[in-house]
Amino acid sequence: MTSAPPSKAAKPAVPAAADAAKASRGRPRKADSDPMGIQAVDIALDIIAALVARQEAMSLSELSRASDLQPSKLHRYLVSFTRKGLLRQSSVTGHYDFGPFARRIGAAAFNRHHGMNVVHEAVSTLVAEAGCTVYLYIWTELGPTLVRSEMGRSPMAVNLREGSALPISGSAVGRTFMAYSPASMTEDLLRVEREHRKEEGGRIWSDKELEREFKRIRSSRMFWTSEGILPDLLAVAPVFDAQGQLHSVIAAVPRREQRSQIEQDRLKALLESHLDRLAVELS
Repeated sequence: MTSAPPSKAAKPAVPAAADAAKASRGRPRKADSDPMGIQAVDIALDIIAALVARQEAMSLSELSRASDLQPSKLHRYLVSFTRKGLLRQSSVTGHYDFGPFARRIGAAAFNRHHGMNVVHEAVSTLVAEAGCTVYLYIWTELGPTLVRSEMGRSPMAVNLREGSALPISGSAVGRTFMAYSPASMTEDLLRVEREHRKEEGGRIWSDKELEREFKRIRSSRMFWTSEGILPDLLAVAPVFDAQGQLHSVIAAVPRREQRSQIEQDRLKALLESHLDRLAVELS
């Protein structure tokens, strides 16, 4: 009995597999519409997105549910986030919130926003002309957020960090944003702020009080207040674009020798001249 000759079509499979492996190690084929990414990075960004959507600090269990991750796996990500300053963990509640590095990222992103360069120039010129300290705030999902601070001739005892956010009803800058913004943009943050102030025993502005304050703010180009960022006299001015939309808010802290009515009027005139120019340039 003779055996059948080997088939000519039968070839070793190794070369074909090697070719496939080599192809997979190269650049993605043009036919690929969704190139592969890094899964760990995707998961990390989902965790950050969950914290952004919540708009307040979250516990490990809350983040676990929101990101659909097991607590043990999630915790490893949170350790790295806090180590790099992207998040911080409260020593009191154990909840997680955005850290200093996250604030720096946010400030850097908004400083590249359209129109910010002309506002930054106005801030620098105002500081040079008046010698006062100036803070520039824009609206973000965190509320009124500091994107620029420039010290005057008399350095402040407290240095505010860029990327830090102010309360919306508990600060003059925040109330200025509320006065010129639709309620739908601020109502969620206002609700959360009221809940926190109720727990902490702080002042809660009623709707009627806020409406009276909004009318006062809208009645002038800028206003003076002692209920500002710091326990000091503060000039607050909304910045509008060419379409009349609120762009940002400037807060200027005069030097002690600028507390006279004459000096306040001078600072007011300087500030309003910059507001006029910005209203034209922010097209």
